[in-house]
Amino acid sequence: RELEAASIEGLSSLFEKLGDEELRLRKLYGEARGDQQRRLIKAMIRQVAANSGSVRASIMAHPDWDDVYRGSD
Repeated sequence: RELEAASIEGLSSLFEKLGDEELRLRKLYGEARGDQQRRLIKAMIRQVAANSGSVRASIMAHPDWDDVYRGSD
């Protein structure tokens, strides 16, 4: 519900931050020691990716999406 009420700018900012977080976690995954750490980080990566997908869908369904991303009048 919060995503539905968010501005297109807020959603875009959140999408970018989630992308940054996914990159950070992927780097951590490469540096992880042990299977338990890798499993934990992998679960976090999946959650961030799922959240990112939800935000992306909200951006594409936002009433202002056409104006911002397609340059419509």
